[in-house]
Amino acid sequence: MNRERDKLRIMVSSTVYGIEELLDRVYTLLTSFGYEVWMSHKGTVPVFSNRTAFGNCLQAVKDCDLFLGIITPNYGSGQDPKDSSSLSITHQEILKAIELNNLGGCWLTIMWYLPVHYLTIWGIKVGLDELI
Repeated sequence: MNRERDKLRIMVSSTVYGIEELLDRVYTLLTSFGYEVWMSHKGTVPVFSNRTAFGNCLQAVKDCDLFLGIITPNYGSGQDPKDSSSLSITHQEILKAIELNNLGGCWLTIMWYLPVHYLTIWGIKVGLDELI
């Protein structure tokens, strides 16, 4: 954490539509614990005009101290309409956070609201010991 800041920055990555109430609760809880919460739903992700929305999101993943990915049955947006195999913004954010976590870049937590076998679709390998 940067010594000039008092609060840890936590990036919350998720789809938005259909889980607004959950995101409101997560935001309230995390801010009440003293975190600076970066969340698209709340409009708190730092935005720079020389970057795309996706570019701003990936930069936030790189710049945060903590990362919380929320996976739900709704896949999300940001896919290339010309490429059905392209990944959503949320999916790419989570993969970037996993990469950074493996490099010691940020602390990573992923919550999911769907059967565990779906995580393999997201490229997330989970062992039984990690589910406890």
